[in-house]
Amino acid sequence: MSSFQTFPLSGTNLLQGQIFSELQKQVIQNEIAQIAEQIISLNFDPTNPHKFVQDDSFLKGQIQVLQYLLTRSEEAKETLKQLAIAAASNQS
Repeated sequence: MSSFQTFPLSGTNLLQGQIFSELQKQVIQNEIAQIAEQIISLNFDPTNPHKFVQDDSFLKGQIQVLQYLLTRSEEAKETLKQLAIAAASNQS
């Protein structure tokens, strides 16, 4: 699949698609923990300090992306909840 491939999604479908199951959240959290362990295990080589900085930045970027996805999942879940409450109050 191309990096430029997009899919038309309604607002509700977009929100639903952003929500992870509990198992998916656990898998992502485990991945974050493994990456954090890799960061702790990085060795600084004074002859190649740029490699250390690059490796550290790359791993921290991975954690940031995964944390962003988890946060977005929770925000989408909350937004859908609020939409359901608003829809229910409009029917009353």
